[in-house]
Amino acid sequence: MKFILQFPYTDDDLALAIEAVLTGGDSYRVAAASFGIPKSTIEKKCKEVRKGIQPTVRHGRNTELSKENEKMIASHVIRMNLVGLGLDKCQLLDCVQDIANKLKLTTKFVDNRPTDSWTTGFLKRHNLSLRVAENVERGRTLVSEEKIRNWFAEIQQLIV
Repeated sequence: MKFILQFPYTDDDLALAIEAVLTGGDSYRVAAASFGIPKSTIEKKCKEVRKGIQPTVRHGRNTELSKENEKMIASHVIRMNLVGLGLDKCQLLDCVQDIANKLKLTTKFVDNRPTDSWTTGFLKRHNLSLRVAENVERGRTLVSEEKIRNWFAEIQQLIV
């Protein structure tokens, strides 16, 4: 079973805690207790503010690809699904590898090909699922408008 850590504070909570320490004179410990934020987080974020860095609530490490590249890949997956050509995992990995090679990105991936764990994280980050295009049966390809209208007429007769 995987343990998922939930952080109960927001950017606003963090900003108030930093303000309380920097301008209000609260200690890190008092601010941590007041706002429900770990003391070490407040210390780190206060140091960032002193260096001129805008603090944000960000959990976990950075992703291997930039946000823009991930958004581009996610929109490609969505477009493919909308036209009925869903990607499977191998096709998604090929797509990412092609993009990384074309853009000459340096990644930690072997040959710029992501791992299965990256794929799982990517799908979760963008709330996506992979769809596999299904083959259309021969009987479905032979359907015409006339056949559909006749079928609805038969159903209507059964109902009435």
